Amino acid sequence: MEEVVARPESTMKEENYNLELPDQFRKALQQKISRPFIFGPVEFEGLNLSDEQLQFDRVEEANKV
Repeated sequence: MEEVVARPESTMKEENYNLELPDQFRKALQQKISRPFIFGPVEFEGLNLSDEQLQFDRVEEANKV
């Protein structure tokens, strides 16, 4: 996992991401929420599922945030 580095707002350029792709969804979140820490508690879901069984749902993931 790549490390998130907070940048000043003045150096960030606005980019258009395809939110249907997990990698670009993560980058869009990092652009909007650049905190390198999480307020707890953290719940893990789907750790017993394969990648094929665990499909990425943009709407559901956005609702979790």
